[in-house]
Parts: sequence; structure tokens; C-alpha cells
Amino acid sequence: MNMKLSETAIRNLLAAEGTAIEYTDYLGTEVVGTLRRIPRLNWALVAEIPAEEAYAQVARLRNVTLVVVAALLLGVGLIAYVLAQVIVRPLDRLTAGAREVAAGDLSVGLPVIGRGEVSYLTEVFNDMVAKLRKGREELDAANETLTEQNEALERLSITDGLTGLFNRRQLMEALTKESQRTRRHKRPFTVLMLDVDHFKKCNDTYGHLVGDNVLKKLGSILKEMTRDVDFVARYGGEEFVVLLLEADQNGGAEVAERVRERIAAETFTSGNAEFNITVSIGVAACSGPDPSPDTVISQADRALYQAKRQGRNRVARADSSGDRRGRTRS
Repeated sequence: MNMKLSETAIRNLLAAEGTAIEYTDYLGTEVVGTLRRIPRLNWALVAEIPAEEAYAQVARLRNVTLVVVAALLLGVGLIAYVLAQVIVRPLDRLTAGAREVAAGDLSVGLPVIGRGEVSYLTEVFNDMVAKLRKGREELDAANETLTEQNEALERLSITDGLTGLFNRRQLMEALTKESQRTRRHKRPFTVLMLDVDHFKKCNDTYGHLVGDNVLKKLGSILKEMTRDVDFVARYGGEEFVVLLLEADQNGGAEVAERVRERIAAETFTSGNAEFNITVSIGVAACSGPDPSPDTVISQADRALYQAKRQGRNRVARADSSGDRRGRTRS
């Protein structure tokens, strides 16, 4: 009875009558208590328990709550990880794959993991890329074939079908370019015009197939006897033209003589029969102030006619003939 609460505790209890509050008791212990007045006795009843005991259940509830929250967080994290593995990462791979395909890389192949909508979408994506890759391969093959066909058509448009030499149209284009170059740089070129002697007799005697073989062989000999920079063409029928670059008339005449001798020494066959052929060659150089393809061809043609008139199987230079009369050949 001699023990008393502090005035602060009593004042707080009276102010919060009927409500539990925390205060220090007469032993100096932290307690939780409540006060209720007894008017008839002019007393007040105080009920209290130690604060540690009062808050023990709250602490337990707090700990349980923390455990539950931690478990929830762990569960949410695990679910998020599973969703990332099942949905998010495959979608990221799909996005990255689509970006590579859009950039033109069709070697993309995504792994299909598990089952579900995302896996099905991955399979569809892989199938689409495979079809695109196959389509590109087919398109590349078609383009390659088209390129080869275009090159073949281009070759056909500029070459002679029998001998494989350049044709007359391509010859005139080459002459035009060389004439322009000669006009600018004052560098001459020489034209050789060849004609097979008595070619009609060869066809009549051995047949046109043998005659075609003769022309093919002549084309091969002309390619063999000239440089890679020179231009060899079939002008028409049994006539051939050789364009010798960076060559004057003397140099052209030397080449023409070697070609004539080489052809005369060649032996041709028809069944068991063997025979030889000869050619007449006209030589004309283009070195004037105003070179013209038509002019140099005309000069070489007149020189060829002069070689025919002089007995065939010979070389004639353009400046050795002033004859401009029309002529026939054999």
C-alpha cells in the first residue's frame, strides 16, 4: 500500500480511463495497463501486465506476417522466373530473330522449348524463315541462270555462230573506237582483210560441211597467230578481218605474211582426201588526221582485190593499188 505509481503514470491512466496504455510501474518495469474508477469507494482499479508479455502475441503476429510476406515474395519471384523462361525470353528471342530477318539474315534458327503458344509461335517463325531462305536460294539460282543466259545472248549478239569470232557489227564498233583513239593519240592501227581463194570450188568438191570446218579452222589459226589485244572477226562468207592495234602498215604486212604462210601449210581432210587452201590478204593502215572505219575497210578491201588480181595466195598493201573498179572473187 505504500507503493505508488508516478504522478505521470497516474495522470495518463486517468486521462485514458478504460484504455490500455504503456507506462512504468512502481517497480520501474515497462507495463501495459488500464484504469477504471470506482466512484462509491472513491478508488481506482488498475490492471497491468508486463509490456513484454503484452506484446509477445503482436511480435508473433509480426514474425508470422514477415514469414508470409517473404514466402509471397519468393513465390512471386519464382513465378516471374518461370514466366521469363517460358514466355519472356522466347519472346525476346523471337524479337531478336525478327530483327535479324528484317536486316536480311536468313540463317536464323530459334530453339523450340516446351509446349504452348510461344513454342508454336517459334515453330511458325522457323518455318517462315526456312521458306524465305528457300525462296532466296531459288531466286539466286534464277538470277544466276538469267545472268548466264544474258551473257550467252550478249555473246551471240557479238560473235559469229560458226567460227566463234566477233561478227561484223562488233568489228565496226571496234573500228570506230580505235579510229577515235587514233584521232586523239595519233597512234596507228592496221586492218588485214582475208579471203579464201577458190572457196566455192572447195564447197563444190568436198561439200559445205567441209567448207564450214575450213572456216572454223581458219578462225582458230587467226586467233593463234594474233595477240590477245588484237581483234579478229568474220566479215562475211569466207572473208575475215583482223584489227592489229598499235601497228603500222609494215608491221601489219609482216603479220599478214606469217598468217598466209601458216594457212598455206595447213592440211585439211575430207574423208580419205587431203587438200590445202590459200588466202589472199589486203593490208591497210589507219594513221591519217581524220581516220574513218569505212575508209580503212575500203582501203583493205581494195588491197585484197589487188592481191586477187596478182594471182592470189599473196599479201597486198593498200598503197600498192589505185584500182577502184568493182570486182568478183573466188
